[in-house]
Amino acid sequence: MIRLSFPARQRLLAHGDHDRLALDEIVTDHVWCHQYPVRVGPLNLMARMTVVRLSKGEIWVHSPAPLTDQLREELTAKGPVHYVVAPNKSHYLHFTNFLANFPSAQGYIAPGLQSRLEPHDALRILAPRSDPWPEDIDTTFVSGIPLIDETVFYHRSSRSLIVTDLFAYYGPRQPWVHRVIAEILGVRGRLATSRTMRLAISDYAGLSQSLAPLHALPVERVIVGHGDLVVENASASLKLAIASLSPLRRKLALAVIRPLLAERSHGSYLPDET
Repeated sequence: MIRLSFPARQRLLAHGDHDRLALDEIVTDHVWCHQYPVRVGPLNLMARMTVVRLSKGEIWVHSPAPLTDQLREELTAKGPVHYVVAPNKSHYLHFTNFLANFPSAQGYIAPGLQSRLEPHDALRILAPRSDPWPEDIDTTFVSGIPLIDETVFYHRSSRSLIVTDLFAYYGPRQPWVHRVIAEILGVRGRLATSRTMRLAISDYAGLSQSLAPLHALPVERVIVGHGDLVVENASASLKLAIASLSPLRRKLALAVIRPLLAERSHGSYLPDET
C-alpha cells in the first residue's frame, strides 16, 4: 500500500527545513515535487515540477525545472531518468537543458512545441495511447485551448492527477500578494481555471468533451503547476472545476452579461456562445 507523506513534509517545511531537500516527497517512494520561482512581470511566482517513479523503476519528469547539482543528485538517487515531459506550450523553458543532462532519457513535448525547440532525436510529440507508460499513467489531451495545447496525466497507483496551467489552486498558506492575485484570477480557495486562461478558450464544447473522461477517475490529489496541491476533497473539487467549463455554464453566463455589455457597447462586439 502507498503511504502518504505529504502532511508530514508540510510540517517540516513549516519549521524552516525548506532547503534541506530539492524534492518534496508527496507519495512515499512514488511521487515528488520541486518548486522554483518564475518571473511574471514584477512578481516572482512559483512553478512546480513533478517526478514520478514508474512501476519498473524508471523516473518520469513533468514540467522540468532549472537543474541544480542538488536536484540532479536527488533525481539520480530515485532511479534512471527515462522520460522528460514538456506538457504544454508554456512549460518548456528548461526542457532542452534537462534532456541534455540526462542523455538516455526520451523527451515528450506538447503539439506545436517542435517549432520552438531545436531538432533532437529523442523528441516525441505527446499523443494519447501512443506513449510508453500506459501501465502507469493515463494521458489526456485538453482540446479547445490552442494557446497552451496542454496534456494532463493521471498516475494510477497514487491516484494523482497532474495538470499544468489548466487548473490552479491557491490556499491560505500562500503569501498575501499571491492570495490577492489568486482572488482576482478566481483561483483562491478553489480549484479552477483562471480568468486569464478562460480568455484563451476557443472551443468550450471541445474542451468539455476532452475533459469528460476525468470525471470517472478516483482522484486523491490534484497536482497543479502553480499554487498548492489539492489533497482534501480532490475528486469533488476536480468535478466542480470541470463542470464550470461546460458549454451550458458558458451560455448561462453570457445570457446574463450580454444585456449589460450591449448597454455599454452600443452594438459593438459581443462574445458569441460557441
